[in-house]
Amino acid sequence: MKVFLISFLTVLTMFDSCQVLSQSQGVEFQNLSWEQALEAAKKQNKFLFVDVVRSIKDAAQKSDFDKQVDKAFSVDSLAGLINDNFLSIKMDMSSEEGKTFGPKLQMLMYPVYVFYNAEGDQIGNSNSYELVKNPGEFIDKVYHAVQKGELKKENNGVIDFLGNKDSSWESVLERAVKEKKPVFIDAYTTWCRPCIQMDRDIFTLNEVADFHNKNFINLKLDGGKTYGPELVKKFGIRGFPSFIYVDAKGKVIHSDSGFKEKDAFLNLSKQALNKFDEKTPKINFLEQAPFIEARKMAKNQKKQIFFDAYTTWCGPCKQMDKQVFTNPEVADFFNADFINAKYDMEKGEGISLKTKYEVSAYPTYLILDDEGNVLHRYVGAMSPEEFIKFGETGKSESSLSKMRERYEAGARDKMFILDYIQSLKNAYLATEANQVADTYFMGLSESDKLLGSTWNFIGNYIVSPNTEAIRYIVANRANFTTNFGDEVESKLYNVYLGGARQFAQLNEKNELIDYDKKGFVKYLKEVEKLGLTKYDQFEAYAWIGSYRTRSDWDNYVSAIDKYMDQGTIDRGVFSVYNYALVVERNADDAALREIASDWIIASEGSAPEYYKDPLSKLKEKLSGPLSEN
Repeated sequence: MKVFLISFLTVLTMFDSCQVLSQSQGVEFQNLSWEQALEAAKKQNKFLFVDVVRSIKDAAQKSDFDKQVDKAFSVDSLAGLINDNFLSIKMDMSSEEGKTFGPKLQMLMYPVYVFYNAEGDQIGNSNSYELVKNPGEFIDKVYHAVQKGELKKENNGVIDFLGNKDSSWESVLERAVKEKKPVFIDAYTTWCRPCIQMDRDIFTLNEVADFHNKNFINLKLDGGKTYGPELVKKFGIRGFPSFIYVDAKGKVIHSDSGFKEKDAFLNLSKQALNKFDEKTPKINFLEQAPFIEARKMAKNQKKQIFFDAYTTWCGPCKQMDKQVFTNPEVADFFNADFINAKYDMEKGEGISLKTKYEVSAYPTYLILDDEGNVLHRYVGAMSPEEFIKFGETGKSESSLSKMRERYEAGARDKMFILDYIQSLKNAYLATEANQVADTYFMGLSESDKLLGSTWNFIGNYIVSPNTEAIRYIVANRANFTTNFGDEVESKLYNVYLGGARQFAQLNEKNELIDYDKKGFVKYLKEVEKLGLTKYDQFEAYAWIGSYRTRSDWDNYVSAIDKYMDQGTIDRGVFSVYNYALVVERNADDAALREIASDWIIASEGSAPEYYKDPLSKLKEKLSGPLSEN
């Protein structure tokens, strides 16, 4: 299945190029029954898009609004997104099949658009009003339905719920005492759609099911049956679903209500678990202690050092603090096996440690020996499971330092190289990863360099123009083009366009610290010699990107104006929206904002009906103050 992970807002804000979705004559509705559609979707590895209507209308019966819907579905970008990911059918609720289909709506009112996976489970819904009047929301729902469908393929978890039909409240509390666990109560009713959504979309996730089965006695409480009404009254439940966490004595320790997405629900359950424990589990850090003390402790206790390099403004750092470092398994593992040290990279000793360990992104996590040498490294947030694996890898032969030793000793087998490059990328060592990939490619035979698997390797790991691999491809361009067609031109275009960014150096806060204009101009002349068929476009986007990176909004607006007039860059409605959105969010000069507004005015006549409202709103914003987005 070809999944487009592109939300409407992403499409609007992409810079330098426009993602082109599959071309289509419109959404391709199939004349199939529900059962036939399920079978076909499974065979084609697709999801289902069902247009649920009161009755199928003839063209002569269609209202102006119906025609707007048809027009929206005929837009190539939207139709391509749906056709590539869904098998589409219409369901007439006035037909006999429609009557049997009714329960599958799960209390949704029709007409409605419903997305299902190939097992018949709902993964999203929308409606024709949203399609026509707020297409951005509609496209985002298509995207999220695909995302949810893919997630369901990977998850089949089951929370081991006790039901109030087959257990008494007293027996639930007795089990809580015996197993020394809190009780999680999912209070629901059969007519509650958010309750169904929790059952269908959240409780089936492996991570959720595994966490609850390990840490809670789980009770599914029907609020209208057996002792359900009694507990509804006892706990003051006023709406469904409600989530009540109690200790073995039946005392509430935490509660909330309403549908929750996975992370919010897991966080709720983790908070309850933390409250249940007298001592909240957490990694015990030597915060801002002299680094020499951490080394001494590591040497005395014969342990390695876990080093957390963070800043106070880093969102993922805060997320890890709250959701991962407090995970009981994480805390137990790191407290037992490491001396844990935490340093703010912008204060005290952290400033010099940042330089010593070449920290340029946050959070950066290091595993060090007692001399302070780096054994393993990772940049970015992780799940608890991934974080424990990071710590285990740091102590193993798969650590970055061990892999580097193997590489320097001559190891070059493909699987090792792929693992090593990925470890370097995870460590934010992009330059070194590119060098390893470059060396590996150049060591291949001439015939192996032209294999399809090698071309995939190039696509994934060769990203810099300053490599022997790219120079080799340029020199042997005809051979590569024979094998891989237009992909070669596209790869060179993207690699060299990405390389244009190297002349504007930014710090970790995306602030400009250096700009080599002479080097940039020289680079453009060198690229021109490559004879790219779209060099004029390349040069235009390179300059526009340079101005944007340097927040040079005067030249950014002037360049777009010039290149659109020349026809060098795309002036379609999606691209114009993108250019103008950057101005609205960053430039406070009224004259520049007015020019951006003029771009929109010039494009409105060719804009699809469903797109006119977003254009109008952006035009209105451009006449107002600088956006805070």
